[in-house]
This record gives sequence, C-alpha cells and structure tokens, in this order.
Amino acid sequence: MAVQVCVVGVGNIGCNLLTSLRRRGLRAVGVEINPDRRAALAESGVDGVYACPDEAGDVDAWILTTSTGPGLSHILSAVRAISPKPGALVSVESTLPVGGTARLAEAFRERGFAPGRDFHLAHVPHRILFGVEETVFDAPRVVAGMTPACRDAALTFYRSLVPQLYAVDDVRVAELAKIVENGLRYVNIAFAEALFGYCLEQGLDWAQLHGAVNTKPNVELLNVDFGIGGECLPKDVGFLQEAMQSPLLAAAIAADEAHRERLRRLAGPCRRILVKGLTFKPGYADTRFSRARELAEALAADGKEVYVYDPALGPEQVAQLGFRWGEPDERYDLIYERPLAIRYTEEDDHRGQDTRDGQ
Repeated sequence: MAVQVCVVGVGNIGCNLLTSLRRRGLRAVGVEINPDRRAALAESGVDGVYACPDEAGDVDAWILTTSTGPGLSHILSAVRAISPKPGALVSVESTLPVGGTARLAEAFRERGFAPGRDFHLAHVPHRILFGVEETVFDAPRVVAGMTPACRDAALTFYRSLVPQLYAVDDVRVAELAKIVENGLRYVNIAFAEALFGYCLEQGLDWAQLHGAVNTKPNVELLNVDFGIGGECLPKDVGFLQEAMQSPLLAAAIAADEAHRERLRRLAGPCRRILVKGLTFKPGYADTRFSRARELAEALAADGKEVYVYDPALGPEQVAQLGFRWGEPDERYDLIYERPLAIRYTEEDDHRGQDTRDGQ
C-alpha cells in the first residue's frame, strides 16, 4: 500500500516539499492553518491542503515544516494537533534550538504518545539553497531520532528521496548542526560587514579588497548586502547563542547591527535617495525580513525622499509597499545598490565626511 504523507506548514519550504513528494510519486497532502496561504496555494494549483490535521486522512508520515515561533509556540501547537497512528513517523524538518526535539517529545508524551514505542519521532533539518538547488531533496541531510528505532524509521523513509543521508546518534547533534551551518555563515557575513565599514572609514575600495582577498584559492571573503536578514540566519544565530553564549557570536550580532546603522547614517544630509534592490534576496519578489526594506523605511522616517528600483517587484508593487519608483538613470544625491556599493553625486560636499564617519 502506498505511503500517505502529510506536510504540516505549507510555506516556502513546505510547498517545495509537498510538490517534490508528489513528483516522486508519493501520496502527499498538506496542512496549513493560514487561510490566506491556503487560498494562495489553491490559486497557484497546489491542491490537497487542509486547515487541520484531522482532515489529512490516514497518515503514515507527518513532516513538520512550520515555523518554530516564540518559545517553540507554533510548532508545539502543531504537535498538539497531531495524533500519530501506531508506527507512524513524525519528522521535524523545521529548525529547532538544542533540546527542541526533546520538548516536542514531551508534548507528545503528555498526550499519551511515546516516541519509540507508539510512533517514531525524528529530526531531519531541511536544507535548500533557493536559486541553486531545485528541491529540498537535492542536498545531503542529517538524520537523528529520539531513539535508535526512530532514527532507523526516518532513514528508511528518506533513503529513496535524498541522495545522501548522514545519521547521528544524538538528536541534539542534528539540532546543533543546522544552527551551526547558519551561525557560521552569519559570522562570515558580519566579518565582511566590519571590513566594509573599515574601507568606508579609510576611503578604500571595498570591491578591490574583496577581489584581492578572494584570489587566494582557500579563502572566501563574502560580499555584503543591506544587513543579515531573512527568516533563518538571525533566528538561528539566536538559537546558537542561547546554547553556547559565545562572545564571538555576540560580536557578530553587534557587527551586523552596526553595519545596518552605519548604512542609515551614511545618508547624512542627502535628500533624494535611490535604493536599488528591496527584496530579501536579489531576484526574488519577497520583501519579508528584508534589511533593504528596513533601510528604506528608516530613511523615509528620517525625512528622505526614498526611491526604489527593483525589477523583481516592479513599480506597482513598490508603490504598494509605500515607496516611489525610481529609474536608475535619474538624478539622486545618494544611491545604495547591490552588491553593496554607496554612490554619492559628485556635487555632494558631504560625501567624503560621511564615508569616513560611517563606522
């Protein structure tokens, strides 16, 4: 008999997972509590998405991709709504803090469902680099379970879907692995942001420094953007900092905050400003968790005339977000653009002072 899978939380990751499961020939449905999101999914042709787990039918494998929420509130709500049948797999693909899977296990036990006895509880953190990987199954995945039997059940389920699985014995290792991945990227970006600020102070060409450093084959100095945004990196570095209280992580968080404040101050007395790129990532029409949008809003609050140019959005969507559309060839006092560069007009007498004092 075919396995019935239910994806709980059909956001960007969950939608990719749901459609990918169906393309692999599995019977898969979804649960999404947000009615607007369900309507958007239906409009885009993604059917079989229900409002609650009770509507999902006889489910053999539950996959949770819902957001964790403050204090794990969102994912705990999902767990409390699921009643796994005997032998079912519950795989948590959402990113969890260290100890998070154990908290979910306890929530199941409170309702009489014991992991490893009544059902199998696993943590298989999702991985996908949008724009590079097509599906959540393309990259190697870490697999852990609350018990060895739970881990083995997850390995059996994912083995035909994912090209490479890396099993670990302690579920906390899987939790830590995911937040370490994003924490490491966060630290590397923050280091680049600090160097970017130093170049501004000293009147040095950041682009040339970036290129020069990256001529060494075993070194990669990352580029900088409007700050470290998105739903994952700030949240995950917070999880990591909670776990280990590292002064290095604290410094990286402070460096990113300083970078974002520096960008705002660099506007100085400039009045007419163009922000080239408002989305979270270049080329993706999503401004949630966008530091570029945050900067544009802060500049507008400072009384600046803020114009936005972003082909991924277009004039109508930019206007809906509350900004003027700006053509790149028009005249501005200051331009912020990606990869991050700051260009003043030649007539701006404050250019040199603002650049030096940007830190």
